[in-house]
Amino acid sequence: MNTKLLATVFLVGGIIGCAPAHAAEGVSIGYVDMRQVILESKPGKEHQAQMERLIKERQGPLDREKKKLQALRDNFAKERLTLTDAQKAVKQKQFEAELQKYQGMAGDAQNALRAKDNEYMQQSIGAIKAIIAKVAHKDKLNLVFEKTQLMVLYSDPGLDITQQVMQMYNAKAVTPAN
Repeated sequence: MNTKLLATVFLVGGIIGCAPAHAAEGVSIGYVDMRQVILESKPGKEHQAQMERLIKERQGPLDREKKKLQALRDNFAKERLTLTDAQKAVKQKQFEAELQKYQGMAGDAQNALRAKDNEYMQQSIGAIKAIIAKVAHKDKLNLVFEKTQLMVLYSDPGLDITQQVMQMYNAKAVTPAN
């Protein structure tokens, strides 16, 4: 048995076993598919569109550098037999400098995209957790699990509050920072 599932069973069992006597109806549990909320909500779709625009912006200069590298390599291959060892060394250094420039640009682009994505995730998760707390309070839920992290093998569809959370998140209109 999966250790996460086993731990969850013990946790829920312990909570139910320790529930106050006045909680006659037992523990109310819900779950949210955070991935779905993050990716399929309006803010999530806007973030994805923004990331695609950033990728396109960064791709143009990278493609130009890649063409430069290819041209240098092709030129070297054509002239290789007629070049002296000193000329070959100069061409090799020139190619390596351009390659480093390309790799630096690619690394910078990846870092910028990763930073933007991380910023969005941090903002979104905080806002979504606040919404989950509101929905849980409104629906009188004692526990709310993240669906995919706990490997829910079965759940009553009535426990799923993902759509409520997504609707409230969409209504809040949190848009990714530019």
